[in-house]
Order: sequence, then C-alpha cells, then structure tokens
Amino acid sequence: AHQAGLRNNKNAHDGLYGTMTVWDPEGSGLAVGDHVKSWEVADGGLTWVFTIHDNIEWHNGRKFTADDVKYTMDRVFDPELGSGSGRKVKQIENLEVINPTTIKATLSSLNGALLGGFIDLRLVAKENVDGDSFSSGPIGTGPFKFQEYVVFDRVVMDAHTAYHDTGKDGSLLPYLDGVTVQTLPDPTALYTALITGLVDTYWQMTPKFMVQLETLPDAKAIVDDSRLKTAFNNFFWEWDRGIFQDVRA
Repeated sequence: AHQAGLRNNKNAHDGLYGTMTVWDPEGSGLAVGDHVKSWEVADGGLTWVFTIHDNIEWHNGRKFTADDVKYTMDRVFDPELGSGSGRKVKQIENLEVINPTTIKATLSSLNGALLGGFIDLRLVAKENVDGDSFSSGPIGTGPFKFQEYVVFDRVVMDAHTAYHDTGKDGSLLPYLDGVTVQTLPDPTALYTALITGLVDTYWQMTPKFMVQLETLPDAKAIVDDSRLKTAFNNFFWEWDRGIFQDVRA
C-alpha cells in the first residue's frame, strides 16, 4: 500500500484495506464517510475535525483509532517513501489526534475535493508496516482478510467476521465468505474464464470482447455497464491570454 504501481496489481487492496471515505454507493457521485463517522469544517474550510467509528477492528483484532489515521497520513507524506497516495490531500499541513475517535486536520490552502482525496488512501497498521509481514501477510480493516498470495497467480482472502459495516438489510458485511483475485495476463484466457464461469468478473474488458459478448444469449446478465463515476478531474485555464481573458467565457 501507498507505493506506486499498476492499478491491476492492487485490486486486492479494496478488500484488504479500509479508507476514510468512499464514493457514495447510491451513485450520487459524492464522497461519503467510511471509517469516518462525521466531520465539522471551520476557519473557512482550512480546519476539518473528523470523528471516526469506534467499532472498527484491524484484522489482528486490535481496535482502530485516530492514531492509526495519523500514522497513515504521516507515512504517505514522508518524502523517503516516495508515495503518491497523499497527492490529492497534500494541503494538509498538520494532523492532531484529539482523542481515540477524533482527529483534526489543518490545511495550508483550500481543497474542495478533500473528502474525495481520501478514497484511494489506504489505512495501514504501524505494527504491520514496521515488521516483516507487510508484503507476506498484510493486515487491514477491510471486509476481507489476507490468506494467501501466489505470485502471478492469485490472492486469496477470507471474510473479516468482525467487519464494522452492515448492508441495507441490516446484516453484517461482507455477505461473501471470501474472494480470490486471479491473475490471468492473457486477455483471451480471461474472456474464456468469464464466459465459462471460472471467474465472476472481468475488469476493463477490451472492445473486441465486448462485441463478442453481445452475440451471447445471456449477454445482458454478464455485462454490467457501471454508471457510477469514481474519480474527479482537474481543469486548468490560462487567464492571461486567449478567450479566457473575457470573464463571460
């Protein structure tokens, strides 16, 4: 976690690691709290006070606290690590732990997308990072616990039975007993695995296979065209020349 690399190689992170916020599962396009229960904004947007849930456990059974948030943030801002995970919240210049469930962030400048910036910032445990098990046995606060990693083959995760969140029906999540992230570098092999039921999902399918899927009688049951946007974009203008010198533009 927090190191640069291909997104395809980090698909297991969504199951293993928790985050401060997530994209609204209802599809509003807004960031909502995950490990964060609520927040208050002061000083014209330069001070944020976050309250975190008090019922979250790491996979090793230790209780998650505001100290873990500060440790994670200090880690991603450490220049020696060279992480890009904190680039979307780089305006944070100070973090102060008020108590085990409260942490205050002071910003050097405004960041209207601060909540969205936390979404890809995975929370990590100090004892896991400082030891020798971060790569071979990672722990997180996510809905699934690490079980096995076989290079170029698979990551196996079992359900985290002490996961803090519930579904719409009030039942504890996750509903699944486990997830296996399979590595199939050949696109044709992956397509075959999908239509034969060997794997359940195929992320970022190439257009030629989308065309082939349309010929299958149950294609509508296979293809899920997501309408949920999970990113925000920055747009920049030059104000000193061209059309944008005109305020009406």
